[in-house]
Amino acid sequence: MSMEQARCAARKWQDEIAKHDLQAFGKLEHALFAGQARLLEAIVNDTNQPLQDALSAEFFPVIDAIAYYRRHAKRWRKSKKASTPLLLQPASSYIHYLPYGVVLIIGPYNFPFQLTMLPAIVALAAGNAVIIKPSERSQHVPKVLQALLPEFGLPEHLLTILEGDGTMATSLIDEKPDKIFFTGSERIGRKVAVKAAELGIPCDLELSGGTSMIVFADCHLERAIHAALWGSFFHAGQVCVSVERIFVEQTILYSFADQLFEQMHTLTPYAWNRLPDGDLGSLLLQADRTRIEQKVQFAKQHGAILLQAQMKQDDELFYPPTLILDVEGTLIEEENEWFGPVVVVSPFQTVDDVIQRVNQRRFGLNASVFHRDHHYARRVLEALHVGNGAVNDVIVNIGNARLPFGGVKASGYGRYKGKDGFYAFLQTQAMMVKNDRKRHQINWFPYSHRRVIALQKALSWVYQKKGMK
Repeated sequence: MSMEQARCAARKWQDEIAKHDLQAFGKLEHALFAGQARLLEAIVNDTNQPLQDALSAEFFPVIDAIAYYRRHAKRWRKSKKASTPLLLQPASSYIHYLPYGVVLIIGPYNFPFQLTMLPAIVALAAGNAVIIKPSERSQHVPKVLQALLPEFGLPEHLLTILEGDGTMATSLIDEKPDKIFFTGSERIGRKVAVKAAELGIPCDLELSGGTSMIVFADCHLERAIHAALWGSFFHAGQVCVSVERIFVEQTILYSFADQLFEQMHTLTPYAWNRLPDGDLGSLLLQADRTRIEQKVQFAKQHGAILLQAQMKQDDELFYPPTLILDVEGTLIEEENEWFGPVVVVSPFQTVDDVIQRVNQRRFGLNASVFHRDHHYARRVLEALHVGNGAVNDVIVNIGNARLPFGGVKASGYGRYKGKDGFYAFLQTQAMMVKNDRKRHQINWFPYSHRRVIALQKALSWVYQKKGMK
């Protein structure tokens, strides 16, 4: 498959959706439902996570996005009229939208279906062709998608899945796609961004950073504890928006930590028993386990209290849920996120204190605020330098296809999902249309002092009088 074949498919696709909108998405949705059992099995095999996670966190967001963009994309793709200043009249101004052409999507290993197919759905809805380069660590999901591809009802070469390691991604970038969408680690994301910049390719980076969770004393404590339990240990903590830091108001610190630790013992390891109702899956790489162990020891050596739930560990990649209590609130974060089933709990005294501490973090992906007063919690959230957030909940805000998603600071740039994310896969073309009946207009040659006086009077009349009203 060549990049030119994908561009040719994109042009045909743009003609098709201009005539029939996204009717083909109906076949795509049907094919995914027909292949649901195979997809879910592949997701479980690739991620070592429970079936419920595969269904709710991988399959549902993609199906929901298909329905959402099928309903709205046609209207959003239409040109929009813009106003024209009086001094440029008579004229009509418009904003027209053009697909990029071919979008290269480089996906991660932690959510091999959702984090490749969901941005692909948005890019396709905008009129682009898509090449997916999945993580080489995902051995099952790409093969199932390849098998289902003929059933999607899409033009040939419009959606392509190419398996391979990092050299494959580099080769694809060298072929100069029209846009790159990368999801993964900060380290690899920086390399992709540098390569894209050298070739002049626009690039969006969806990186990591976790969730900073703020728990005020005036909250529904039981809800906050259960949210922290799920947000910290869902998907073995290997989620870009996993709850990694919890800032708890000082007066309830020990009560919160004790109850959270108690709830940690109610979780069931999924990795070794493979029961449908297991809660906790395993890590995917031995390197991840080694890194987490080193970071835990670092925290312990620097005065933190280690609270670890004891569970059967038949799987060597299983890491027990761990709470690190930073009583003094002085634990210095290392450069990288935890990306595992570990959460650090620290106290705070005032709202200004906790806002400052969250904003001092290198990352700015997601935050959650727990408080009975929803309006107060929202004001706190709006003061945080993060790309996404939730009040009295964790993580699920990113599952809403109607909201844009993306980070700030070291968590990346660009957005996808929602209306804003749709336009991220389109280029704007600004145009102004005038009739051709006038032979001359005031800004053309020849210049003269008389025209300068006329322009000054016109500017004064239009803007000064308008400002006085």
